[in-house]
Amino acid sequence: MMNPRHPLLLALAALMAAWPVASLAQAPSDVPAEEQAPETPENPGQPDESGVEPEQRMAVGEVVRFGSDYTLAEGELASEVTVIGGDLVIEGAVNRDVAVIGGSARLAGTAEIGGDLAVIGGPLTVEDGAVIAGDFAVIGGRIEAPPDFAPGGDHVEINPFGVSRALEAILAWLRGGFLLGRPIVPTLLWTWGVVLVFALVYLAINLVCERPVRKCVETLSEKPLTTFLVGVLVLLLIGPVTGLLMVSIIGLPVVPLLWLTFLLLGLFGKAGVFRWLGAMILPEDADGGRLIAARSLGIGIAAVCLFYMVPVLGFSVWTAAGVFGLGAAVSTVHAGLRREHPALSVPASDRAPGPGPDDQPADVSAEPTAEPTGLTAHPRAGFGRRLGALLLDAMLLLVTAVLLDLDGAPFFLLVLAYSVVLWGWKTTTIGGIICHLRVVRVDGAPLTLSDSLVRGLSCIVSALPAGLGWFWILWDPGKQAWHDRIAGTCVVQVPPSLPLP
Repeated sequence: MMNPRHPLLLALAALMAAWPVASLAQAPSDVPAEEQAPETPENPGQPDESGVEPEQRMAVGEVVRFGSDYTLAEGELASEVTVIGGDLVIEGAVNRDVAVIGGSARLAGTAEIGGDLAVIGGPLTVEDGAVIAGDFAVIGGRIEAPPDFAPGGDHVEINPFGVSRALEAILAWLRGGFLLGRPIVPTLLWTWGVVLVFALVYLAINLVCERPVRKCVETLSEKPLTTFLVGVLVLLLIGPVTGLLMVSIIGLPVVPLLWLTFLLLGLFGKAGVFRWLGAMILPEDADGGRLIAARSLGIGIAAVCLFYMVPVLGFSVWTAAGVFGLGAAVSTVHAGLRREHPALSVPASDRAPGPGPDDQPADVSAEPTAEPTGLTAHPRAGFGRRLGALLLDAMLLLVTAVLLDLDGAPFFLLVLAYSVVLWGWKTTTIGGIICHLRVVRVDGAPLTLSDSLVRGLSCIVSALPAGLGWFWILWDPGKQAWHDRIAGTCVVQVPPSLPLP
């Protein structure tokens, strides 16, 4: 038995383990023909060691299993057996080779293998009486065999630093969790340990930062759809932003900070999602304290864990909770920044007409309220007019792309730059000028370049689900598309005589 400890010896042992399996298709086994299990029943009057006469065995041919377990019963004869992502039990006979990848293998006392055996990423159990005529190799797993067991060929075992048990646990989760589409496997105790650790983290966040978590809950309660769309937008942008920062040498040190912020926002948002779900199941009191908040969080975690154990639905719920949480955290941070840095006052020339001489004077002691701009007083544009402006812009951009020979990423950047620059500069595009449309903020503040950039990137969210975000205008009360709701904008129809800003 070989148990390499030096990296060079480990590499040599891996080559030795891979060589017999790779050479099976090119070279015949060194085992004499009389010692191999026959392809067809011979010598019917001579029973084998299992007590089953060869002609009584049922041939099953070549066996290949992926993601499932397999048992070769006593009295069955297979030519070859390959199991990937499952456990194998052999009680009968195999003419040639056996390979198990990502699972365990057990050879009963009546098992006979005429060729080689390879077990990768799982344990091997050999009972007394089992026969392996060729070589066998176990990589990344442990072996349980009788002291006097010896194969007909070489024996290679690679289990560096005792990682087999951890590897077996991960492979068990991959088979019972990942491949089935669920993050929690009820039969694996270590997955419940991971759940407990994360539950304690969320509980600590909820207790220490109760107010930000409560703001996330309020955001989810008031604007669930907008929150989800913001989360989708952040997920879509995190990859391109990371790529742009890594390309520039100056931005490279910012990447770890960006992903740390991304992780923290996800944790805060998930705590808010669990508390929001728990509060829907058992409502919180108006003056509820931290204990009530912890109760809601615990109920939400317990409810979500039940869904996490259901195949397919588990990963769907896990993904949705992450998107909702990320959107709630980002929306809460954005709202806090806007409270600390309110928008500048609107110039008098852009404000709606004031009260006439017969109207009552305003109460100067009252708190000042935000007044809408003159553009927000105009009617919201409908789907047909906005579609016409979009088609005009699309024709212009397609002609430009053909002339400049642009496609793929360059064409996308052209569309984004065209929209963002014209929205931020003139509050409309060329198609909008022809159709008399303007993009304005719903709170009446002037449209900035950052608002235009957010709106332009949010158009990706509207376009992804077969353009559903654009068609949302048809039944939205404010005639807003998804990107309008994310950016806090709307599109209004103005008179033809209104000059551009």
